[in-house]
Amino acid sequence: MCKGEAHPVDLQELIDWVSHRLHDKKMRLTQPRLRLLETFAGSGRLLSAQELYRDARSQGINIGLTTVYRLLEALSELGLARAFLLSGEIRYTFCSPRHHYHLICHGCGKIKEIFDCPVLETVTDGEGFQCDGHQLDFFGLCRQCQEKTESPEP
Repeated sequence: MCKGEAHPVDLQELIDWVSHRLHDKKMRLTQPRLRLLETFAGSGRLLSAQELYRDARSQGINIGLTTVYRLLEALSELGLARAFLLSGEIRYTFCSPRHHYHLICHGCGKIKEIFDCPVLETVTDGEGFQCDGHQLDFFGLCRQCQEKTESPEP
């Protein structure tokens, strides 16, 4: 699960919230950073910093790779991004404000957030254990990647 305090739920609230938090870190939410944030939040897949940089540049966002890394680091500290190590490469996902889990395709990098999962109740039920945090992610292949590996190539 992505951590942090309660986050805003709509795009403008998110922008205002991130802008305020970045200001606390002596960073400004410049127009290029704002567009990068929108690109990242809307990607729906795991991205390396280099992929996010290429996506941003292809959309005409004029930023450097260092800016991408700094923004990803700041968003991670704010609980709005999370890093995963897949196939020896660090990839990031944007985290929604609600408590959730991830289904992560290691084939294409697609990521899906799952908001309801009874695992915590099952694990702690009857144990008298008070959980103050947990993290659970599921890795595998999405349907499209499974179909690609099952279908013979011509």
